[in-house]
Amino acid sequence: MFESDFPIDGAACGYGVLWNACKQVAEGFSPDEKAAMFHDNAAQFIGCPTN
Repeated sequence: MFESDFPIDGAACGYGVLWNACKQVAEGFSPDEKAAMFHDNAAQFIGCPTN
């Protein structure tokens, strides 16, 4: 699961840099794994419905 403390993280880098770094870390994963990392796991953890 990815997380950020943006905009607080903005003191270290811009949003584009942070987002691109997350995409590079996840580039070897399948679309389903990426969906889990960027949305589904967090939604399940905090109890939000997934569509």
